[in-house]
Order: sequence, then structure tokens, then C-alpha cells
Amino acid sequence: MITIKNLTKKYGSNIILNNVNVHFKENVSFLLGDNGTGKSTFINILAGVINKNSGSILINNKSINFKDNSYKKNIGFLIDYPSYPTQLSLKEYISLLNYIYKNDINLNKLYQENLISFFELDDYMSLQISELSTGFVKRTRLLASMLHNPNVFIWDEPFSGLDKNFVPKLICKIKTLSKENKSFLITTHISQIKPFDFPNSAEYKLINNKILFKNE
Repeated sequence: MITIKNLTKKYGSNIILNNVNVHFKENVSFLLGDNGTGKSTFINILAGVINKNSGSILINNKSINFKDNSYKKNIGFLIDYPSYPTQLSLKEYISLLNYIYKNDINLNKLYQENLISFFELDDYMSLQISELSTGFVKRTRLLASMLHNPNVFIWDEPFSGLDKNFVPKLICKIKTLSKENKSFLITTHISQIKPFDFPNSAEYKLINNKILFKNE
């Protein structure tokens, strides 16, 4: 799925990621760590939002060229970055994303309608994103990461900010998609993942500027 080779990121003399080597091969991989350990920085590097100092990244055995955004066509990113236009209605935002991703609207119509229903956004389509609650903004961002039906999902803290009653529903969705050979790399707090049972998943930890298999 995702292979990281000799990845280093630093700000001046402050090292965030130090010569990281890791292979996320499971359909569902969790990257655990406390706030400030570099989880979001790592995800933002994968998304091309932050530049790495050195190293290489392969997704599905293909080396990523961050100057060519075409690699994002098959990846659904959820990053902690205010990249959505809050002045647009939800319907307008979805139309914009379809334009950006060059989605075949007729081909994907049923898929997208089912997504909107899954996230319980049917009654909010005419509202501006700025009018939505924190929980529904998070649902909107998750929907945006799935709209182009990618095979790989890279999500930074997907459970944070969601309504508590919706979290189990999202967990079931992840389980279902993983059985369809969709792959997930998910960052989360340790306290969030303990109650959740994801068979055949793997947990990694970011500690001391390294990413390690949890049992290491």
C-alpha cells in the first residue's frame, strides 16, 4: 500500500521525522501518537501540503512525484487543513469537487447519492458550509475524500469532531470498504482506537521522530 523510505522532515534544527522507514501493507493501518508527535505533519507530506527534506514515498508500488498532482486521483485525503470554501453551499461544493476530479457525474451519480445519504447530508445540501455544525463539517470533509471513489484513503483524525453517535457508523463503513480491497491509513489518538475492533488491521506508533510497528 504505502512505503516510506528514509523520510526526514525538520524545521530548522527541530527534527519532526527522522529517517523514517515503514511499510503500511494492511488494508487498515492506524498511526497512533499523542498530539505534537508529527502525525499530521506526516499526513500533510503525503498530501503534498508540506515539503519533505529528504526521502521517497511509494503508493501502490509507484513512486510519488509531488510536482504532479495526478497521484491524488486514486487517493482520498482527509487532512487538518482549511481547504474547503465555506461560502459555497454543500451542493455547490460537491459540484466543484466533481469538476476538479473530472468525475463522470452520470456514472457516479448513484454512488454519490448513497454517500450523501450515508453521511446524512440530504437535508443540508442548500446550506453554506459555514452554516454547518462542527460535526457536519467533518462529515462533509469525509464525503469529499470519498467522492471520487478512490482505492486508498489517508485520513488524519477522522473520528475527531464527529458526533459520537456517528462514529460507530463510520467504523462500519471502514470495515466494509476494507473488505472490498480499499486501503486505509488513519491517524488517531491512542484513547480513540482502544474501543474499536478492526480485525486484520495493524497499529503503528510515531515516537521519537520514528514510525514503528506498535509491538516494536
